[in-house]
Amino acid sequence: HNFNAGLLYERSGLSARMVYTYRSKYYDDDITGGNGLRPIEADRVNDLSYNPIWLGYVRAAGRLDMSIGYDITESVRVDLGGTNILGSKYRSYMGESYFNRDYRYDDSIYTVGMRVRF
Repeated sequence: HNFNAGLLYERSGLSARMVYTYRSKYYDDDITGGNGLRPIEADRVNDLSYNPIWLGYVRAAGRLDMSIGYDITESVRVDLGGTNILGSKYRSYMGESYFNRDYRYDDSIYTVGMRVRF
């Protein structure tokens, strides 16, 4: 499951945006049978007798992005922004162990900008 929620504001030269994106835990791979990756058989997803021990999952995660801009004059604008300001990470695990298998960092990036029209 994925969802996005956002707040937008724009008035008197001020504009702001804040967006939160969330993704729930999801199935990634099954390496129960050996070295090669193979997907779980679609017809066995709900079969309780099918108990592979090396299913890979990715943990639920969310991220928050924002930007604020202000028109100082009709030809000068300043902007501040941030991407992944909560510092969310990609974390996957195997089986029922919940030990991290793969851990990836998605940098938080902050920006400052100025736009001048001639």
